Amino acid sequence: MGKFKDAFWKVAGNRPVKPEADRSETVESDVPHPVSQEVVEPSTTDAKPAVKDSESDKGDLEAKLASRRCDLHPLYLLQDSTIEILLPNATALTKVKGSRCTKESCNRYYVRDYGYFPFTPGDNPDFRQTALTLKCVTHEYDYMAVVKINGDFTWACLELGCTNLVPYHEP
Repeated sequence: MGKFKDAFWKVAGNRPVKPEADRSETVESDVPHPVSQEVVEPSTTDAKPAVKDSESDKGDLEAKLASRRCDLHPLYLLQDSTIEILLPNATALTKVKGSRCTKESCNRYYVRDYGYFPFTPGDNPDFRQTALTLKCVTHEYDYMAVVKINGDFTWACLELGCTNLVPYHEP
């Protein structure tokens, strides 16, 4: 490099760029060679089992819970709600934590144990329509919820660490 360029780079606080060596001039003795030709097999005793990152599982679950949607109106989020309902095979009203659709005219509620169902306060819920809601294949007692993941609506299990997903198709 010329003296002017060297001075410029020095004032700018950068070091001058050294030109690359011509690869055709590389001498065989300049190429590093392994010291040993011995093949090293990985030891099974040194291998550590894969550990599931519980913090990332919690983060995934929190993201799913925050993006829960109505199964009939997936553009609308679900809002946490406590409802008083008569559960199947029960004789007394029970308070149950669930979620309800935020669309004004929608009466859809979601409870993990029962799935999505229509409910009007004061009436008994219609659990017959829960057949439209999917159950997790791993956690057979839990109903899946509609969530938005990576911009797509999908059915997802809300159990910590579960990655079961099923594509959502509008009814």
